[in-house]
Amino acid sequence: MFKKGPDIDKKKLLAKASDVKLDSLTRLKHFNTIIAHSDLNETHSLFKTHFTFIYDTFIETFSTFDYNSKQRRDDLECILFIFEKIIIYKPELIKNDLL
Repeated sequence: MFKKGPDIDKKKLLAKASDVKLDSLTRLKHFNTIIAHSDLNETHSLFKTHFTFIYDTFIETFSTFDYNSKQRRDDLECILFIFEKIIIYKPELIKNDLL
């Protein structure tokens, strides 16, 4: 299989991907880089030897992303609710602000 980009130090990246001091998204990005620069056999071997850690990192990242997107949705709903009330009760504020 073709490798993308220049050669990389996979051992160094694997150490970074395994560093629990780093946030899960950063660790997942390091795994992504390793996989993107590996052939099929290397990727299979990586998943065979590090599956639990890759999976746990993925789940942690996905859960964080899911929570943040829900939080953003709740924040947006709050903002839109207040905006709706401004439009209903004080539309002249918007009109004056636009002029």
